[in-house]
Parts: sequence; C-alpha cells; structure tokens
Amino acid sequence: MAKFCTKCGRKLEEGEVCTCQQENNNYSEPREPVSDGAEPQTAESKAESWDKGQPQAVNPASEKTKEAEWISQKSTIVVNETKNVFAKIIPLLKHPVTETKKIADGKSSVPGIEFIAIKAAIVLIFTIVMLVKIDSTLGGFVEIPKATIIIMAILLTLGVDCLEVLMLKVFSGVLNGVTEQSAMFSVVGTRALFETIVWIVVGVVSLLSASFGLILFGFASILFPIVEFGSYRILVQATEDRKVYAYFVAKVIMAVVIYLVVYLFAKEVLTSILGTAMGGLLNF
Repeated sequence: MAKFCTKCGRKLEEGEVCTCQQENNNYSEPREPVSDGAEPQTAESKAESWDKGQPQAVNPASEKTKEAEWISQKSTIVVNETKNVFAKIIPLLKHPVTETKKIADGKSSVPGIEFIAIKAAIVLIFTIVMLVKIDSTLGGFVEIPKATIIIMAILLTLGVDCLEVLMLKVFSGVLNGVTEQSAMFSVVGTRALFETIVWIVVGVVSLLSASFGLILFGFASILFPIVEFGSYRILVQATEDRKVYAYFVAKVIMAVVIYLVVYLFAKEVLTSILGTAMGGLLNF
C-alpha cells in the first residue's frame, strides 16, 4: 500500500523518508536573477538607482554661479557696445543715413539707446550749470524750483526720444509699413547724436556770445528732422507716400507732447518764481 507524507502529501516509496522538513529549514531568501555579464546589485547601487528617480535638490551655490555668469556676459556685451558706439560717432557724422542702416542691421537697440542717454546727460549737465549760474546771479532773492526744471529736462530728452521711437514704430505699422523697434531706436539715436554735438558747440559758443549761440542752434536745428527722416525712409518697408505720412503724424504728436510738457512745467516754474519774488518784496 502506497504511503504519503503527512506534512506535504508527497507519495513516498517503500522505506523512503520525506525531506520536505529539511528543505523548509534550509530555505533562504531568493536572490534577484543576474543577467550574464552583469554584476549583482548591491545595497549602494540600489540606493543610487532610487536617488536617480527622485527630484534632485537645487544647489544654491550653483544657481548663484549661473546668475553671476549671466550678469558677466550681459555686462561684457554692454561694455563692448559702448566702445563701439564711440567708434561710430565720426562715421555717423560723415554718413548719417548709410551708417544708421549699418547699425540697424545689427538688430540691437543698444547703440540708439546710448546715443539718446548721452544726449540726455549732456542736456542735464547744461541745465544744472545754468541753474547754478542763475541762482548765484540772483543771490538767493528768488528761489528757483531746480528739481522741477531738472525733471522737465529729463522728460524733454530721454522721455520724448523714447516716446518718439514708439510713435514711429506704431504709425509705420498703422500705415501697413514694416520695421523693427531696434531700427527706430537707431533712427532716433542718430538724430540725438546730432543734437548732442550741436548742444556742445552751442554751449561753447554761448560762453562768448549768447545771442550768436542761439542763432547757431536755430540754424542747426533744421538738420535734425532731415537726418532723422532720411534714416527712417531706408529702414521702413512701405510705399514712399506712406512713409511721409507716418513720419508726419508721429512728429505732430511729439510736438503736441513737447508743448504740453513745456506748458505744464513752465507754468509751475513761473508760478513758483513769482511767488518767491513777491514774498521777497513784501519782506523787503
């Protein structure tokens, strides 16, 4: 009669002892299969694999290094552009239209912005010198609102020039013209460069003769819109008629803006001067 193991139920031969209990005692945790040529995966490698699947923490030092590199690159670009701007002054004075086109072809607004900023700085210096001279002449009898005049000078230079860039770009597009904002910065920047040169020359001449300096500025001012429109024409893709009207509308708007700025600030300046003058007379 066949015998069976009472533990596992396996059929046993005559006189055979089942080894199931011995196998259970020798049981160990199965190992992961290892493919041919691959090393067994250790605890360290398992931890490393787990780490790769987890989001990596951002190193603040690494982020600061990247930010410093970005700032360094941008600073280098600005410094190089500044050097190039001064190298472009003489060529622009000789060939204003063709050189403006070369600058605009670079697709960078930096040269135009720098010429606009240089003009604003020169005008601001002249304004401060003039205010100091007038204040010393009046001997403090009349208080001049210096801050108001300085703000007006900044608005009439930096503010007006940047606004004109926008107006030229907008009205060129309104009349189906195609141009780049960087190109319009080049156009306005070239005009600003000519104005800067004239301001310097007029300032020097005015030390000798104020009336002659004023006359010189009046004649030189005729050149400004001519240079600007000549550069504008070659940097806008539109019919010649539409270029004329787009430029005209933009300049009319700028004239209105300049008038409003001068009117509002001049009114405030005159009111302040007259108020302090009347107060000085009453106290006298």
